[in-house]
Amino acid sequence: VVVIGAGDTGQLLVQHLLQAGARNITVVNRSYDRGLKVAEQYGIRADKWEQLNEQLIGANIAIASASVQDYLFRKDSFKEIIAHRKEGTLLIIDIAVPRNFEPAVNELEGLYLYSVDDLSAVVEQNRKARQQDVAKGMEIILENVADFTEWFGSKDIGPLIGRMKTQFKQIGENEIERFFVAGKQDASCREVMETMVNSVVNKLLHCVIKNVNIVARENGATEAAKLVDSIVRQAEEIMSESDSKEDAKQ
Repeated sequence: VVVIGAGDTGQLLVQHLLQAGARNITVVNRSYDRGLKVAEQYGIRADKWEQLNEQLIGANIAIASASVQDYLFRKDSFKEIIAHRKEGTLLIIDIAVPRNFEPAVNELEGLYLYSVDDLSAVVEQNRKARQQDVAKGMEIILENVADFTEWFGSKDIGPLIGRMKTQFKQIGENEIERFFVAGKQDASCREVMETMVNSVVNKLLHCVIKNVNIVARENGATEAAKLVDSIVRQAEEIMSESDSKEDAKQ
């Protein structure tokens, strides 16, 4: 797990990750001295800011909490990091305000970007508590992030989520292809259509992941893994049925 930022939020996050059972944690901070101090305090590792890209290339999970005014990573710049990764889905949880990752990063293959906004169900359930105590609200969010991180890492959910994302996108792309092959629309509209379909697919995927996360919290990681596996299998069936119908037409 790579933690980006060693401020108050980053330190609280490290505490929750350790409590959740995470052990292989590296903190990366703009000030290496501050990051090293946090690492020594919690018995984890620290790396220099200049090595952040390398850390992300080798990570399974990255959690961003750096205090910056603009995105640290945009879709175009993050493509290079993804290109150098050997295997596995990279889970990115962005709890920074403002965000450290451009939302469009989630359109790339090989990763899943999960923001603090996706914890809205948890936040809303504890809205009154947050109004009374902002710090308590952050504790709730960080606890949920730590639990989700532990679940994602310990049950090999990453590859399943990666497959699910790929399948959802493939279903969308197949429908676009059928739409244009059938001559129902001018080719000049294709880019607009692709953007719209990708947006819908990402929103649906976010919805699925949020509900899977709720299942993990309420019923355990094993049940959540079964749910993800079931969704993956159903998506495969949809794609197979679709292909069969197309073959029959030809």
